[in-house]
Amino acid sequence: MSSNAPAQNEPSSLLSNEENQTIFTILGARRVTRATAVVQMYHAHPNPNKWQKISTGVVCFVKDNIQKSYFIRLIDLKNRSVAFEQELYDEFCYSKDRPYFHSFPGHDFMVGLNFASEEEAEKFCAAVESKITYARRATMKRKPPSEPKKPVNTVAPGPVANKDPYSLGVDGSDKGKLNKPKGGKKLTKAGIGLPTEFRHLAHVGWDPQTGAFNFVSKS
Repeated sequence: MSSNAPAQNEPSSLLSNEENQTIFTILGARRVTRATAVVQMYHAHPNPNKWQKISTGVVCFVKDNIQKSYFIRLIDLKNRSVAFEQELYDEFCYSKDRPYFHSFPGHDFMVGLNFASEEEAEKFCAAVESKITYARRATMKRKPPSEPKKPVNTVAPGPVANKDPYSLGVDGSDKGKLNKPKGGKKLTKAGIGLPTEFRHLAHVGWDPQTGAFNFVSKS
């Protein structure tokens, strides 16, 4: 008889039990949040060198058993919907720029998270980085051993197939292509500092009448 219990959703310490249950309901069945936190979300768009605040809500690091993948999803409690999502892909990089401000490359622009609680920020970062580390180790184990190089025939070479070099790995061997963010252009944080109106927030309250979060400045 198996003793393995089903994975449990991790709640936010800043929300009530009812609010946390609402978050879990919005995520849906067979989706488990490994970390949940209250945040302000920023993005570097349309100016790639400047942060712009785009939303306030609850960010979840979700294991989606239906899509068989992991996502960072921002929940809008007022509209009871997913306002933003980013799927983790090969070579995904999550940066802890400050104890309370983290960032990562989205499909088309850099995304920043301003956490209301440093404790929640630390737990969220640990959950994401743990999955990234596990995925990279699993990828390394799946890689086949490299084959010895064949001697070059300098006497009478046969015809060479016209193979697309962009379908090859860096060493010329056939490899599966990595999943990369859409957009083509490599994203960087060069030139982007913290938001100009950035404030470290100590705690937050949610107004059920307006559906808004009331952030309180850290004293």
